[in-house]
Amino acid sequence: RYVRTLNYPGGTGQTVVGYLQTNFVYLSFAAVHLASPYGTRLYSLSEGVGPVDKGVLPVALPTRWEMVWVPTASPKLFLAAKGFGMVFDTVTNTLTSVSPYPPSASGDSMGPMVYLDGIVFQLTADGKIWNSNFNDPSTWASLNFISANVDNDRPIAIQKQLTYIIAFKFQSIEVFYNA
Repeated sequence: RYVRTLNYPGGTGQTVVGYLQTNFVYLSFAAVHLASPYGTRLYSLSEGVGPVDKGVLPVALPTRWEMVWVPTASPKLFLAAKGFGMVFDTVTNTLTSVSPYPPSASGDSMGPMVYLDGIVFQLTADGKIWNSNFNDPSTWASLNFISANVDNDRPIAIQKQLTYIIAFKFQSIEVFYNA
């Protein structure tokens, strides 16, 4: 992961807990855990411009935030950590909470999220691959999932390869495509 030293408010004790370089040239985002009383905040980073504060993230601890870029007509950044989902809309410049997220009561989000064909996919600890609504990362319906259950082993991560979603588990790998 790319990490750079920036002059965030709060002085010492800064920890970058999430970073994403978007598809746009010279635009990236960083979730930074700052010393008290600042908490964890989302910053946008552009070439020639210092970090711009986009708002506070609900998990105050230095928890890792996973991020995925959603390149819709109104580009968005989707963030998730410890059962919290957030959407940053780059057009309205707003940061809003997603609830419920994740929709699975028995599984916390795990590892990276992936974007494919207008949909954000997330693997949870119970082995389900959840997906957002089409072009809407703020909506996660209670039946929008498929179980990665060829083998009853522990899920580890999800990745995208070409037009496939790949679920990596402790002893198995499952490949899915958007049918």
